[in-house]
Amino acid sequence: MKIILGVICKIYVLFVMVISSVSEAKQFTEKLQFDSQIRINGQNIKGTNQAIFATKNTSSLFSALDVSLEGEGLRFAATANVYKEGGTSETDFTISEAFYDFSTENWFLSVGKRSLIGMLPMDLDH
Repeated sequence: MKIILGVICKIYVLFVMVISSVSEAKQFTEKLQFDSQIRINGQNIKGTNQAIFATKNTSSLFSALDVSLEGEGLRFAATANVYKEGGTSETDFTISEAFYDFSTENWFLSVGKRSLIGMLPMDLDH
């Protein structure tokens, strides 16, 4: 009987922990901001028959997906792109930012990969 009561107590504690973490996760995700952008660029290149710079007809297509997620001091930004030209293609995935901002007493800190291009010194306490 003690074993069954102990198992029931552990299951109850686990249930309460799961419910509270789901509630906190839901509150956290409601504060997140998601942004995405799709870029597409295509072109057809007409070939020439010049003696020095002879070229063939070809086409190229560049497409990219930029996504960012930000909230509660966390920021994640990434880009996935595909470049196709003629019969070849190139795929790339880049994480441009993944960091956490926080402060302790009089210190403002960031941990992770952060892009500082275009930031003014007064923006660093973001």
